[in-house]
Amino acid sequence: MTPVAMLGPSLRLIVLQFLMPNSLVPDALRPKRPSESAPITPSASTKGKKVMQSTPKVYLLHLLDGICPGDDRGPYELVDAWFAPTTRADGKYHVRYVLCHKEHVKPDELFPDFVANRDELMDSLINLAGNNLWAVQGYLNPYLEKNGKPSDHQTLMLDCASRQSTIDSLVGCTIRVYRDGRDELGKGLGPKIPMTELANMLHVENNEVVLELIEPAVQAQPI
Repeated sequence: MTPVAMLGPSLRLIVLQFLMPNSLVPDALRPKRPSESAPITPSASTKGKKVMQSTPKVYLLHLLDGICPGDDRGPYELVDAWFAPTTRADGKYHVRYVLCHKEHVKPDELFPDFVANRDELMDSLINLAGNNLWAVQGYLNPYLEKNGKPSDHQTLMLDCASRQSTIDSLVGCTIRVYRDGRDELGKGLGPKIPMTELANMLHVENNEVVLELIEPAVQAQPI
């Protein structure tokens, strides 16, 4: 396993930013406000220390289970979410979710419309994490104070792109793959299992975000 970042008050924000077509932007999200800026929404173009190389086919749901589980006992909570167009030629959008360590959450500074829809927004993040695999790379950036100056806290930025759905859109079920891949003739090897069981995985272990890679030999193909 590869360490990515230690959780705790000094890791003030965890930001998950997804790149996707406008047609896939969750309905619950609102457009980015022009006034939104650091420190709540640090710039994705400001890259700090790279702590995770771009890794394909990463499953993110277990990460959410570790930092903000549904029982509300996790160390982080969702404090903002929005979408915005990019300048890319393909017209894709950025979708961003910002999670803050609970020691630093200031409820009176959250946008009222966000608070009113937080459960729906959290559900949309869970769906993006649980129903897709992503190519993910991670950076630790300085957390910026309201005056724009760096602090001794940090932000973990996880950039997620190259979406691969884990759900068969025709039947609405999880895509299953051959556990041991295929032989040279294309015949499936081993039993059929959910493709998420063979995905690379970000999760929390001993209060640390870690990346667990699967062995190349078991990179199975969808049935």
